[in-house]
Amino acid sequence: MLQALREAHDQFKASLSAAEQDFNQLAQLDKQIKSFNVGPNPYTWFTMEALEDTWRNLQKIIRVSVRMHDNMVKPRNNMV
Repeated sequence: MLQALREAHDQFKASLSAAEQDFNQLAQLDKQIKSFNVGPNPYTWFTMEALEDTWRNLQKIIRVSVRMHDNMVKPRNNMV
């Protein structure tokens, strides 16, 4: 079970660079849209500011998760 959790954690970490690229593309699109001086989209509550807040919170959670993972792995590596 622990091995499966470690593998899932590693897969999640590997997916982060693609997610960051997607986020950066959204930020660029947002700048382009704002350059047209249009109002907010009435069909969604999502704003770039909301996405940026979510992204920052996710980054904090990831840092904590990585530290916890590293602390779990250290004792195991010391046993081997």
